Amino acid sequence: MRMLRLAPAGLVAFSLAAASCSSAPPTTETPVVAPPPGSAAKPVADLSPVPAPAGHFATVRVKNVEPLLRFSAQRAMPGDPQKGIAMGVAELTREVLGGAADPKLMADVVAFDAPIHVAAAIAGDASAPDAHVAVSVGLRSIEGARAAVKGAREVAPGQWAVRDGDVPCMIALSAGSTPARLVCGKDEASVVALTPYLVRTLAAEPAPTTDVSAEVRVAPLDERFGRDLRRLLPQATLLARSELAIGEPKFDRAVERAAGGLATEVGAWLSDLDTLSVQGTMAPDGGAAAQLGLTFRGKSSWLAATATDMAGRQTATPAIFWQLPKDALGASWSSGYDAGQWSEIFSVMRDMVEGGLAKFSIGTPDDRKAIGALLALQKGARQSSVSANGPSSAKQGDAKTPQGKYDQLVRSGLGWYVMGFAEPAEANVKWLKDFTAIYARPSVQSSIKKNTSGDVAAMIPTLKSVAPPAALGKGAFAVDLLVPNIPFEQGKVKMTLHLMVMPDGPNHFVGFGADADDVVKHLLASKGGASKDGTLASRSGLDALRTTSGISGGFLTLRDLTSGATTEFEQLMGGRPDREMVKLKGALGRLPNKGETPVVFQATSTAQPLSVATRMTAPKGVVDDVVALIDEMVKSQGADVMVMPR
Repeated sequence: MRMLRLAPAGLVAFSLAAASCSSAPPTTETPVVAPPPGSAAKPVADLSPVPAPAGHFATVRVKNVEPLLRFSAQRAMPGDPQKGIAMGVAELTREVLGGAADPKLMADVVAFDAPIHVAAAIAGDASAPDAHVAVSVGLRSIEGARAAVKGAREVAPGQWAVRDGDVPCMIALSAGSTPARLVCGKDEASVVALTPYLVRTLAAEPAPTTDVSAEVRVAPLDERFGRDLRRLLPQATLLARSELAIGEPKFDRAVERAAGGLATEVGAWLSDLDTLSVQGTMAPDGGAAAQLGLTFRGKSSWLAATATDMAGRQTATPAIFWQLPKDALGASWSSGYDAGQWSEIFSVMRDMVEGGLAKFSIGTPDDRKAIGALLALQKGARQSSVSANGPSSAKQGDAKTPQGKYDQLVRSGLGWYVMGFAEPAEANVKWLKDFTAIYARPSVQSSIKKNTSGDVAAMIPTLKSVAPPAALGKGAFAVDLLVPNIPFEQGKVKMTLHLMVMPDGPNHFVGFGADADDVVKHLLASKGGASKDGTLASRSGLDALRTTSGISGGFLTLRDLTSGATTEFEQLMGGRPDREMVKLKGALGRLPNKGETPVVFQATSTAQPLSVATRMTAPKGVVDDVVALIDEMVKSQGADVMVMPR
């Protein structure tokens, strides 16, 4: 017998591919045939439901994978996708079942429209943790399956083991929509442990309402590993002390507090968390939606306390969100938070920063205390905040000199950012003034210079308050960050970044970017009273954010997600652009919707029962762009293969 322990992903891939090869509906074949008169009666297979196996902690259910596989085959073999599917199934059948099965006969018997199930259960203990994992696929005919698999041996009534394949498998009579199922696992123990549950219980449940659903239950993991893990967690403090200590008492104590707090939190998670679920659905109009959910069974952890706080802050999308610039590639909002939830975390951060600065003799004791004071949150509840970002357009004629070229790279790579806060500007302006003044202290600057040398010393940034543009109004504030002597094209250039604060009545906005004019433009577009034609209030595709409540929300775009990857950051340090990134950037420009269709996301929280969920909705335009991008990159890879030297 050949045995190869494949990863669960490989088993799922085989099952999904096999499931697409036949479009015939499930038969109503009777699972057990009565023996002829006079023959010895054979035991009848029991298909009644069974309890979940001990340690069962995860289930994945796929409603129908045929559209996805057809899409993949269409990309691989545009002229004949059905042939592409058949070839893929034949190859996977040979890989998984080896010579034990006839690929064509096996493909013909698979019920593509029956749900596919994956189950996982704990095996082993804390000293040697392991898991049983198996996947089951519906079969249209038990006789057809046995004919396709040579040498299958009946090991129990209605169950036949496939002994000659590379992956342990079982053909079994099944309850539910198909008369039989093929069950394959990562090892024989997985097949034996999970087959009854997969073919008698999961198979009999109603088909899932979503195309894909997955659930992980934490309680079984806690029952099996929690006690041993909690005994080990206190050692995190000792490990942090031995591995991260630098010999500075304040820093070292902060590291121990952080390690101890994290260990306590991990232990509390095991007690508090109930389920983690993921669901995905393709919409009839060609769009897609996905949801990630987290439920709690206790409230002892910081995470549960934070979720409880958020549940009490559920609100409609704040008004300042709709004031953000319309040309944003991405935007988001949050309903606020209780600063008290973060006080201990920031206290540890302050001690680590002050201790680290003391270890390397940066600044005076007063300097270090002042720097640490910057890591403090205003007490009480904080109000809603919003943010948006987008690209900066190139300036004509700027890229003729090395400095002009560099400025263009920085503008295109960084773009513009606008953040809004539903509170007056005074607190943030004071923080920026304090930060700027502390950084400019001679004692701080001399300490930085002592700890740097060579090219790094020549590139020490300067931070300077500058006169804010008059258009931003009374109370505005501006800071420029200048990085000098950056190597670029056999010479040296500088980079200047601009940060500005614009008061707006009871609110204020903060803008940031490499192009001062662009920052001002997008701040003014966000100011109360500005034309709605230039704000998100007039942007289409955001209706879900107008009609529902939550704790946060917003949208993102394919162009925004890939902008960081397509920027030639190597060029900013004098290098050459990455060839693959240049291809991706070119492909984005050819997408049917330019990667600008918004994917809307919303997060909600409930107190009873305590839960947090995030839902993302991608319209058809997003799916079309993703498909086109895949096609573009496949063609690009094919072109590379064709020009490779032999």
